[in-house]
Amino acid sequence: IRLGERELIRLHELKSEMIGKLIREQREQIAVLWEKTNATESEKASFRTYYEVNADEELTDDLLKKHEDYVEALNAKLEKIQPILDLIAKREAIIADRFELENLQKDPDRLKQRGASLTKQLMKEEKMSRRVKKELPKITHVLERTLTAWYEDNRPPDAEESDDPDSGHFMYQNAPYLHTMQMQEEDWRKRKERGEQERQRKRQEERAASSNAAFGSTYSKLPGKKWHPSAAGPPKSMPLGPSGGDLRPRSASNVRGRPLADVSSSRQNVPRPASRPRNEQG
Repeated sequence: IRLGERELIRLHELKSEMIGKLIREQREQIAVLWEKTNATESEKASFRTYYEVNADEELTDDLLKKHEDYVEALNAKLEKIQPILDLIAKREAIIADRFELENLQKDPDRLKQRGASLTKQLMKEEKMSRRVKKELPKITHVLERTLTAWYEDNRPPDAEESDDPDSGHFMYQNAPYLHTMQMQEEDWRKRKERGEQERQRKRQEERAASSNAAFGSTYSKLPGKKWHPSAAGPPKSMPLGPSGGDLRPRSASNVRGRPLADVSSSRQNVPRPASRPRNEQG
């Protein structure tokens, strides 16, 4: 009898060890599935009561069954959301291409390549540009409709009164992906606006620099001593001619600005040489 009792105890201990091992294996699967299904903290908390049981006497067949049922439910959820996850992964890849394409186009040295290398580079940029301009809007539109329908189907009845604003939303990396898309597009729009403002500022600076180079941006003094009326006093009077006028040359600058009557009268006062008769004999 004692031998039988000891054997029974040994079998119970072996069973407990096996059940504990099986439960730990189920928990490893649960952790992976939580990550794949982007489970929220509230979703994880719903199973924490069983997930954190570690006492040997509590590792029972019933606890193992609960773990197995939960793994089955997570696998069913993963199968259901996998098409959405595939769309999100594709969209995130294009978002990464959009940033890479922007950085490439800022680098003019990439066009200094020759031959096959340049052709390969241009083809790569063309492919990325096509994905950004054509595929990204389509995928975003499909996801907006799908995730909105997901929320309508999964939001709790008391969503408006709930303390969790994310409740019912399709979660991706601990955030509702519907909100993530909206933030990504808003951030990109602001980024493009800042880039355009920066380009306009640089163009204005280049035009200003070009204008200064063409016409001169600073005043340079001519050599020699300069006359300052305030320091030198009134100008000296010019010598007068026989008729009372000054002897300055009658340049266009002197005549310019004078009344026409003064110009004509000054010309009339200039003596003319006597004319020589045409038939005068030599």
